Amino acid sequence: MNIIKDLWAKSGTINMPDGFSVPFWGYAESASFEPQLPGPVIEAAVGDTLHVNFHNMLNEPVSIIFPGQNVVPTPVKDADGRFVSYTAHAPDNGDVVSYSYTADKPGIFLYESGSSPERQIQMGMYGVIIVRPAGFDAVNASTRTAYGTNTGSEFDIEKVLVLGEIDSVLHSKIVNPQPGGMYIFSPDYWTINGRSYPHTTAADDDSSQPYSSKITAGQGHKILIRCINAGFQHHNIRFDNLSVRVIATDSVPLNSNTLDKTYKKNTVTIASGESYDIITTVNTPGMYMIYDRDYHHLVDINGLSSGMMTIIEIL
Repeated sequence: MNIIKDLWAKSGTINMPDGFSVPFWGYAESASFEPQLPGPVIEAAVGDTLHVNFHNMLNEPVSIIFPGQNVVPTPVKDADGRFVSYTAHAPDNGDVVSYSYTADKPGIFLYESGSSPERQIQMGMYGVIIVRPAGFDAVNASTRTAYGTNTGSEFDIEKVLVLGEIDSVLHSKIVNPQPGGMYIFSPDYWTINGRSYPHTTAADDDSSQPYSSKITAGQGHKILIRCINAGFQHHNIRFDNLSVRVIATDSVPLNSNTLDKTYKKNTVTIASGESYDIITTVNTPGMYMIYDRDYHHLVDINGLSSGMMTIIEIL
């Protein structure tokens, strides 16, 4: 099957819980839509050919790379031999570039800027692609797996949690260029799905960014939590009062027909660019916190509870 997706690189604003507004760059689903952080989730199945038409509405070269996918990038240099982009790019505002590849393995993957990534990824230019295994049918429980049969990845509820950081001073310097200290990186906001707590627990579309991080499930449901780190820092994600099972790392399933290498944890360290697929089943109603174990990632600049934290609610 051919999957056709159009994305626009645009500038926007994120409203944080402390009342501060941060400028950012992100991907939008149309020329008339606002950009979002992370970008729109793209879904495909193994064997699908994904076609992405990318429209640049920023005043500098922009591109998209697909880490972990079967795509061979073509680095771009300018006339003087200086690096411009890891792959084909849309050079300027109004330009378009297209990418195509065939999804050859299931999992969760980032798509992100391949032009000036040290600036553009921090500015918010990243999103997620979910590749479903062959035979997946969301409405058929017997086929609802992350990685296919005999991988121990069956689930009832699925939630994607995209981890990230925001350096609001750096964002302002990039939007309004200033001399000196451009690449001193000192985040002051830590996010899940582009939101800081308590905005993380608001419903979808009930915040300046569309994706909620709150997980709601019934007793005994198998919950698949797909954590992927789009930021530059490591994060120690704690599942409070829960023991969760890691079933895949970087979209490599740990359970096969011959060997089960899945393991239980209550804190998972996720490095920059890494992903972890985690399954848990909770039988007792209540609220269970998910949060970064680093104190500095759980408060805002005023020392109030915020940052990389959300909730599992078991009904």
